[in-house]
Amino acid sequence: ATFTLDKGTSLVDAQVGGPHAPSLLWNAMIVPALPLTILGALWYQGESNSDNADYYACAFPAMIVDWRTHWTGDNKNFPFLFVQLAPWLGSSNSAEARIRLSQMYATPLPKVGYATAFDLGDPTSPFGSIHPRYKQQVATRMILAARRVIYDESVQYRGPEATTFLIVPFTQQKPEQPLATTVEVIFDPLTVGRGLKQKPFPCPQNVPADNCAGFEVSYNATWVAATTVTIQSVNSIQLSVTLPPNTKVDGVRYGWAAYPLATIYNSEDLPALPFAFPNPIKPVKFVDEKIF
Repeated sequence: ATFTLDKGTSLVDAQVGGPHAPSLLWNAMIVPALPLTILGALWYQGESNSDNADYYACAFPAMIVDWRTHWTGDNKNFPFLFVQLAPWLGSSNSAEARIRLSQMYATPLPKVGYATAFDLGDPTSPFGSIHPRYKQQVATRMILAARRVIYDESVQYRGPEATTFLIVPFTQQKPEQPLATTVEVIFDPLTVGRGLKQKPFPCPQNVPADNCAGFEVSYNATWVAATTVTIQSVNSIQLSVTLPPNTKVDGVRYGWAAYPLATIYNSEDLPALPFAFPNPIKPVKFVDEKIF
């Protein structure tokens, strides 16, 4: 677009667009820095993309690759660390849960790490729940990520990451009784440290109960909260839930809410990451600059 300014009118006064307009942040904030040497990037953003998680799952890693392509110097694979978003009350349960999953699509890239703020909600923050005050905790986790990803130190920076679930066989005394179903969730052994532990994490009084969620089990596309959660082994937990007769578990998820209830941690006191089986994220594809 071409803008004609009257004499004495600044670009700010002309209102050529806000930060959400295409290319403005890139042209104004990234391009001027491209000739400079870069050692790494810290990224804490994504709330405004929560309604478009499928796009973000593609665009976020694509942006990292693009930055690395354009930056001058020898450090083409400079480290990129991001924060998995904290709870906030400005969007829907599904939107916030989906964007947290979308962020993780960047982790297969080399030299990319993360620090989760999944358990660091602050509903009474004077700056709004989208700006929690627990910055030191986020910084501590970012330092762990940097030590591992950048300096290759033998430190645990990842919280427990679920890999799959299975249905534990049950015995039923009477056919007409509801089924007490047990679901086992398996975590990546590399993310549990010396083992798993539980913490109480009730829904805060000033947060609507509908905005809180921990472990849930799905049957016939209906989600119900797990009745009990117990640690089964070094890298697995068991969920108990009562289901109607003749039903089949078809999914498990954790923290699917604007204000997730983080109750499982590893021995290094890092929280288990939110997850959903089956994974609902379907990253878009870019073909000739068109989205499919």
